[in-house]
Amino acid sequence: MLIGTKMSGSKLEALLDLYKKEKYILIVTTNPLRGKEACIAFKVGATSITVLRSIWQTYWLCVHGEIFNDRDHLALSSKENVPDKDSCHLTNHLMESLLKLDENFDDFLCQLENAGWDVKQLALKVPTKVTIIEEDEIED
Repeated sequence: MLIGTKMSGSKLEALLDLYKKEKYILIVTTNPLRGKEACIAFKVGATSITVLRSIWQTYWLCVHGEIFNDRDHLALSSKENVPDKDSCHLTNHLMESLLKLDENFDDFLCQLENAGWDVKQLALKVPTKVTIIEEDEIED
């Protein structure tokens, strides 16, 4: 999802649903000075592999997606419940990138191992400042 100044509840739900299997959520924002930026929020239980998956997805979007190439093309409608073709276009790119991630990430890990990396010893730390706790992880 591309975040503007406001996001409808339905768009937020769609974003959370899109990333329900992942331990992170990738959001594309627009910075007036720098253009499009990827922001990644990590969920409770995220690991160094989670960080690597999020980087892989961001890289794929940069190489294969139009969202980082066209500075003014995509924007979310700020009106609640109004379909936005650009938002749908971006959601499709995110869905496609997640499918590609599922299809290719294991092969990517094998390539790293073949190049001499120990993927069990990656030094990618999950940021701890902000945390997302999913509803099913909250204990009463």
